[in-house]
Amino acid sequence: MNKGLSAYLDLVRAMAAAVVFGGHSLLIFGCYDQSSGAGCAVGTMLIPFHMAHSAVILFFVLSGYVITYVATEREFEMSAFAFSRVARIYSVAIPAILLTICVDLLIWSTGNHDEIPAYQYKGWWKYLPLFVLFANNFWFLKEPTFSNGVFWSLGYEVWYYTLFGSIFYLASWKRWACAIVVFVLVGFHIWALLPIWLMGNFVYRFRRKVNLSIRASRSLFVVTIIGIIMITHWTAFEWLDRLVDGASGNWISRRMGGSQWVAGDTILGAIFALNIFAAQFARLDFGRAARAVVLGASFSFTLYLTQAPLLQFWALYMKANFWMSVSLTLGSVMLLGMATEWQNHRLRNLLYAAVRVGGLRPVSPNPQPAAERRLA
Repeated sequence: MNKGLSAYLDLVRAMAAAVVFGGHSLLIFGCYDQSSGAGCAVGTMLIPFHMAHSAVILFFVLSGYVITYVATEREFEMSAFAFSRVARIYSVAIPAILLTICVDLLIWSTGNHDEIPAYQYKGWWKYLPLFVLFANNFWFLKEPTFSNGVFWSLGYEVWYYTLFGSIFYLASWKRWACAIVVFVLVGFHIWALLPIWLMGNFVYRFRRKVNLSIRASRSLFVVTIIGIIMITHWTAFEWLDRLVDGASGNWISRRMGGSQWVAGDTILGAIFALNIFAAQFARLDFGRAARAVVLGASFSFTLYLTQAPLLQFWALYMKANFWMSVSLTLGSVMLLGMATEWQNHRLRNLLYAAVRVGGLRPVSPNPQPAAERRLA
């Protein structure tokens, strides 16, 4: 992957996380209510209500592309792939869940129960394992991770990783046996958005089978960016989602949780996949700004998973105003990111060490690529 494309994908990751953060900030301060004052008008104009969800859809396509890249070019053994994914996810997810619990209990102590799912805390012994295993969207389940609603997408992506790893690394009957088990286990919520994740996978797989001139790629790149901005800003396919939902007797909106906008999300995902396809040939160059982009993206996962409890702490518990809450949350994210997201390699090394201590075969330090053929 060339530096320009890598920096662009980091930029998308950082901007998508920022959009989710902005939307959540506006939501907590009631800016999406009809009674909101003029001060919220600018914010809701820049980040309409549905835009945060659309940003998550971009994450799915991006994830499919990047995961296929690392499996093909870097992590040639299933153990290396698994350890890297576990370290990447849990280094941030576990601290985020603990932070959510602490903030929920603090807010609950003030008598504000509106945003706290009390039934989950009363039955914590059955809900907490569900959240730690990212199984809260299986089949008919639509459980938020306590008050941290953004965790819903992780319950999709983790199982896409698992399904991909089964097919990519295993051979013969084991490949399809494991894939079928995972597919049947997760249920229709997660099935619905799988094609969107696979769009990123598809773009990477066929990058060498087609080619675009610089002029054509840059033209397609600009057109798709404009299309993404217009679609996400004006919820361009809301009519299609309503049509599909109506045809289902409103079953989709009642049962599908984060997948209820699957029709519009699929079109948005396809346009972003085209955007990444064009970016591969556009010879993008961020110059000195690339370092700033990479630095910002290095906090994106922490921002995504911790912004909800941090905003609630500063806004609802500490009673800070909008801009103070936003500033303090961003500062907190930077500190948490350095202690979590930046340390995921340490957790990965601990996993490697545990494997060796347990007497299992250690991961080969310089494995040979053997999985490229599995993408064909």
